[in-house]
Amino acid sequence: MIRKVLLMAAIGLAGVIVGCDIAGGRMGAGGNSFSLEQAGHLLNAGGHLFNAATLGEKDEDAIGQSVAVSLSNRYQLSSDERLQRYVNLVGLTVADASPNAGGNWVFGVLETPEVNAFSGPNGYVFVTRGALMHMQNEAELAGVLAHEISHVCSHDGLNQVKAAEQRGALSEGIKAADQRTAQFGAFADEGVNIVTAEGYTKPQEFAADQHGVEIMAAAGYDPSSYLHFLQGLQNGGGGASGGQLMGTHPGLNERVANVAKQVSGMRPGGATLQQRFANNTGNAR
Repeated sequence: MIRKVLLMAAIGLAGVIVGCDIAGGRMGAGGNSFSLEQAGHLLNAGGHLFNAATLGEKDEDAIGQSVAVSLSNRYQLSSDERLQRYVNLVGLTVADASPNAGGNWVFGVLETPEVNAFSGPNGYVFVTRGALMHMQNEAELAGVLAHEISHVCSHDGLNQVKAAEQRGALSEGIKAADQRTAQFGAFADEGVNIVTAEGYTKPQEFAADQHGVEIMAAAGYDPSSYLHFLQGLQNGGGGASGGQLMGTHPGLNERVANVAKQVSGMRPGGATLQQRFANNTGNAR
């Protein structure tokens, strides 16, 4: 089974991640590297006939891979091995505090000034260089990754694909002669569209914020840092040629208000790790 290692070679992690601690978190280990070309071939393998009734968690990895391949084709994966390793370590630390601590998790940095973050089904999470440049400390990065991790844990991508099929949005994609391969490709394409263009619903975003704040706090980070990041976007810090962070994450003003209320009721404190963030990203504040 392909697990944490998809894209590891491409993002310069040399195939194996060595276990270590960050902010009190615990990392696991990866296995063999897997190329983007090979992942692309897997997506054409079809397998069996999908529909909204049968599409389930067993199918998430294939859809998540399609999202990862699409994003890495649209944006260049960062060649900065130190940065990629750092983001993976922070991501795995946060994921370790999530409801799916032992799941399949892959984290990567996309080289684009757009301020955004993406999460494909089954743990494929990406943050852009533009988003990193708008962060002040590691806790803000942890908050953004926790938000995306929450989407994964809640199976939001899969649920959106199923909803699209039920609406008939995929009907044109399954009319080809080879029903099995065509329908598989339609579901994969819809997953890519949801993550990169259509976006999640407001309720899904509100829930991802709420659970993300809980996860980052459980990992030992200061939850108010995520609020500060959202407030920076609200004040115009998220502008980019491709839109705002999260252009596919609606309801920013309401989200800020909800997170502010949530954080105000939490015990203050937690790590921010500004200097470590600066050392690994080059963001000197």
